[in-house]
Amino acid sequence: MLYWSLCVIALFVLVRWFGPSLSLSTGIGTDIFNVVALVLMIVTWLAWLVWGLFRAGGTWRYRLGVTSLIAGSVLLFFALFELETTGDMKITNIRWRKYRSPVFETQVVNAETVDLQSESATNFPGFLGRNRDGKIEGAQFDSDWSKSPPRELWKIKVGDGWSGVAIANGFLVTMEQRGPEECVACYRLDDGAQVWIYQNPQRHDDRGNMGYAGPRSTPTIFGGRVYCQGATGTLMCLEGATGELIWKKEVDEVLGISYGSSTALLTGEKFRQEPGLSWGRSISPLIEGDMVITGGGADHREGLATSNRFVTLLGFHKDTGELVWEAGDDMIAYGSPNVGVLAGKRQIVITAENHSLGIDPGTGKTLWKIPFSGSSSGDANTSQTTFVDESHVLLSKGYGRGGKLYEIIEEGGNFQTREVWSNSRVLRTKLTNPVIRDGYAYALSDGFIECVEVISGDLKWKERAHTGNGQMLIVGDHLLVHSEHGKLMIAPVSAQEFRKLGEINTVAGICWNTLAVSGPHVVVRSNLEMACFRLSTSTQVPVSESP
Repeated sequence: MLYWSLCVIALFVLVRWFGPSLSLSTGIGTDIFNVVALVLMIVTWLAWLVWGLFRAGGTWRYRLGVTSLIAGSVLLFFALFELETTGDMKITNIRWRKYRSPVFETQVVNAETVDLQSESATNFPGFLGRNRDGKIEGAQFDSDWSKSPPRELWKIKVGDGWSGVAIANGFLVTMEQRGPEECVACYRLDDGAQVWIYQNPQRHDDRGNMGYAGPRSTPTIFGGRVYCQGATGTLMCLEGATGELIWKKEVDEVLGISYGSSTALLTGEKFRQEPGLSWGRSISPLIEGDMVITGGGADHREGLATSNRFVTLLGFHKDTGELVWEAGDDMIAYGSPNVGVLAGKRQIVITAENHSLGIDPGTGKTLWKIPFSGSSSGDANTSQTTFVDESHVLLSKGYGRGGKLYEIIEEGGNFQTREVWSNSRVLRTKLTNPVIRDGYAYALSDGFIECVEVISGDLKWKERAHTGNGQMLIVGDHLLVHSEHGKLMIAPVSAQEFRKLGEINTVAGICWNTLAVSGPHVVVRSNLEMACFRLSTSTQVPVSESP
């Protein structure tokens, strides 16, 4: 027993510190290694209990005493410490405190007019930027952080959740869970002061403490309005100046979905659980023409077969909330839709539970489908279908699946798909997306930063930079990477090598939230805090007058 226990502890330490390297050499996902190590630790603990009860020797009173001591030590550990897991099922943080949601001031600053309508070159209107591609062209940061380090302008506590940030004209909008309410909050960019808040009485949580609580999607700012969706499916249109509700739709009512009720083990909070979608709705609303487009789900409306009937996307009129069309027949996953031109036709693309799809934005007709299997309650698809050019799309996924490149072809009015390559050892993205520049894909892949040649799928370089499941943008000629554990780093965009030029600490908590850039400002978020940093820039970057 002793030797077995020492071996299990050694394995646990090996996986904890060298999991990405093991994954790279074996092709097995780091989450699998971490789960196996955790299960072996639990089995070992149970084996010690059995040993204490039946094999420790002595009287029954003595053996019960030994067993109680073993069990008591483990229970004491879990009573005193809180365990946090990341997207790779790795225990990363042990905190000497019980979980408590932060307490917020309810006072709202109303001293000025909030302008989310005026267009600006520095606006960052939603998920992954203006084109949802993770690129900010024309910008240029000073990368010598030893001489000109980023300056923290403010840092505040925020509610739970994985929502990113949308920015317009010196104001930012994000979503947070504050107790039993999903909130959409607007802040000033220069000092972090809250200027309005909208509160919706809904809550999504996670019974097993793997996905955690709160909204997942990033708001979209368009035409002075804020379009956003909560984790339980409430699609909202808010007035950008005041946060007042213009309209809202409940997706569960549209599709007849029956939610279950559950209680989170860690917080004790009750929440709504959608069947078949364990981690909550995370699709960031897309504006296309007169429509706002979001995810569908399992169709349970009366009179329809519910065992295999799904709707992938729903298109609502952006001004009224009226349903315009339904599209696709695949269950949704966790990647957001995007829109662009493929094979000469403008189309919406999205990765659903088992396929990547191309959708006609005018009619909702499915133009093509690519098999890309997953489970929205297990090995889920969490990355976008990424536009490469007007003929190709890139698919990527963690769980040991990797990347695939497909060509989209139009022949006689019909669309065909052709696999160009598939490589399970590259582009293992989870909770993040690849960013493409000059024929190369840059990505956070199973604990590494890597560069992959898009046309061939060949790995150009791979660097373990301890990013975890963080986030990345390309800003001008630089990679801006925010790690899962709250470190912001900058590096040149280069297909030859990875060369970190600077790194700073940012916020506490788990940083699965996408980052945002507006002029010289970089806004980062976690499930606990949000902060704004001002970076030194060159003259070609539009710079606001804020400090």
